[in-house]
Amino acid sequence: MKFQRKHLSWAGVVAGATAWGISTQATYAIVPITCSAQIRLAAPLTLFCAAAALAGAWVSYGAARQPLNAEWADARGGDVRPFAAWVGTGAGILFALTIVNQALASLILDGCLR
Repeated sequence: MKFQRKHLSWAGVVAGATAWGISTQATYAIVPITCSAQIRLAAPLTLFCAAAALAGAWVSYGAARQPLNAEWADARGGDVRPFAAWVGTGAGILFALTIVNQALASLILDGCLR
């Protein structure tokens, strides 16, 4: 069986949620390094995780644009795969915006203050 993009409808949801979780946990984990060495590591981490979420959204968008085969039609002949792909696209974009929003908050609030 040939691997096709249409099988990755939920890539935006999975990649976005994973990138958001990694971004959140890693940002908290690097606080001691950031405070002791005065190195800003949050910005590259944020860019990487937001790019990963957007890549998942892009894959879901590609799945949404694939032509529908008969195997993806429900009993009434309707489309079920495009809905999942559009949900994945929207979720990936939303997770990327959430990651960037958390990074903007870290620019305003200093995590080294106690």
